[in-house]
Amino acid sequence: MLQFDEPGWTPALVCILLYLFVVHSYRLPLGSTAIGVGLVAFALEMRPPRAPGFLLWFGAFLLWSLATMGLGWSPLDSWDRWLDFGKLWLISFLVYNAAQSEKQWRIVLVGWLGMFALFPFRGTAVNYLSGISHMGRYAWNFTFQNPNDLAAISLLMLALCMAFVRTPRPAWIRWSARAGAASMPLLIILTGSRGGLLAMGVFFAVLLAFSKRKLGTITLTALALAIAFPLMPANIKNRFLNMKFLQDTETIGQADSSAEQRYAILKVAYTVAKDHPLFGVGIGNYPHANERYAASRPEWKL
Repeated sequence: MLQFDEPGWTPALVCILLYLFVVHSYRLPLGSTAIGVGLVAFALEMRPPRAPGFLLWFGAFLLWSLATMGLGWSPLDSWDRWLDFGKLWLISFLVYNAAQSEKQWRIVLVGWLGMFALFPFRGTAVNYLSGISHMGRYAWNFTFQNPNDLAAISLLMLALCMAFVRTPRPAWIRWSARAGAASMPLLIILTGSRGGLLAMGVFFAVLLAFSKRKLGTITLTALALAIAFPLMPANIKNRFLNMKFLQDTETIGQADSSAEQRYAILKVAYTVAKDHPLFGVGIGNYPHANERYAASRPEWKL
């Protein structure tokens, strides 16, 4: 019986890796070009396209946003944001369709982890060692300059590392994944993101609950914490300790000003959604709505 090799490298996969390099390094202005060429390359493969549930729902959201765009507060701003989300849909479509075999997914995910290690992880480590921070919180540049955004993306990278921790082959991927899983919590902690810390705690709790090898999971978690906490700057420790004030809306301002501001934004967002339940204010127009609504209530002006 004939046996064929598992599908591997394709031009579309190369384009995806080029795109990942561009959005992580900002070295080449070729992000849109890489995705465009990748879509053409996939079309030339003559394979039937696939659309999983999340892409169908995402597409339905885009169609609804387009249909109601004229009812929003600023259709011009909505159009710009709609184009941004449309690009995200095309990128997701390309990745899902270009990577179909296990080997192809491994190429994309390992490549993604490698880009993350080379740029925001390395850059944040250099900033930490050099004492370069923003209000005592560490991050990198470009997409990764916001500590909260970096923490959220790092959680995804941590999950990908855990997915490769016990991969049967090759060994260098398995050991690289273990190194990433042990060190990624340090990156999340250095961002000073309280949401990132809470999410990481939930992540490890769920991982332990469903793991078939609990001893290995506990060992890896303990190793990650042993690496992270001794290196945590004092100001970040205080930021996490002040989370005790987040249990009550009356004391939320004692945690820090950003927590109080986010609570005010949440109240404004709830009011906007209640006043515009069906059509909203238009995709991309929430900043305008927040500014207008906040001006109407003194307690929302933070």
